[in-house]
Amino acid sequence: MKIYRFLKFIHIVLHVIFGFIFILFFPFLNQDIRFKIIQLWSTWFLKILKIKLTVNDISTNIENKSKYFFAANHISWVDIVILNSIKPSSFVAKSAIRKWPLLGFMIAMSNTIFIDRVSKKSLKLAFSKVSSVLNRSSVVIFPEGKATLGKSVNVFHSNFFQIPINKKICVNPISIRYKKDGNFTDKVAYVDDDKLLNSLLKVINLNGFEAVINLHDQIPINDMNRKELAFETYSVVKKCIEQEV
Repeated sequence: MKIYRFLKFIHIVLHVIFGFIFILFFPFLNQDIRFKIIQLWSTWFLKILKIKLTVNDISTNIENKSKYFFAANHISWVDIVILNSIKPSSFVAKSAIRKWPLLGFMIAMSNTIFIDRVSKKSLKLAFSKVSSVLNRSSVVIFPEGKATLGKSVNVFHSNFFQIPINKKICVNPISIRYKKDGNFTDKVAYVDDDKLLNSLLKVINLNGFEAVINLHDQIPINDMNRKELAFETYSVVKKCIEQEV
């Protein structure tokens, strides 16, 4: 088992280095090519980790050329890899991620928008960037504000839900769950003071698991304000997560 974990870890390190090399060429590539590389890299990463991806409830086809405002519950760094394998997008992530060795640079170069939630200035700047990025690509936000174990969903912060209202576009809710042998697992969760390396080793030790992704019906903004829109999105995701755990 130790040999297996070691070899798997080396495979992951090589895959990250491979991705880093591609990232260096991103400034010279157009967005479509960059996103295609991200999608292929993410899909292959899932294979390395032996993650079975199950995508349910695709009532609205996710088209490559279309731009979406996704709002998802947040459990782990694995969420980003999975969602990029389905629909490469720009993500709103906590600023601490930018300091990760090597990976922080890669994430930053992948159109990630970093945010410090305790800084009003950071929130305002991120709001502006999300609005701008949404003109050319899809955006994923994790409105809980922090990752959870995945058994429940924290109430969604409403700040960024003003953006789809301003742009008059729908919100696409996403529910993320992780299972091992058909049962809920919290081993994938990356929460609180977890270290990235420890989290990665836990994921490797699972020796394969299932990621269940629900792409729910779009929520039209109608006459809702941002708090109502955030709560409506939260209710859809919460119902899906808690009825399955």
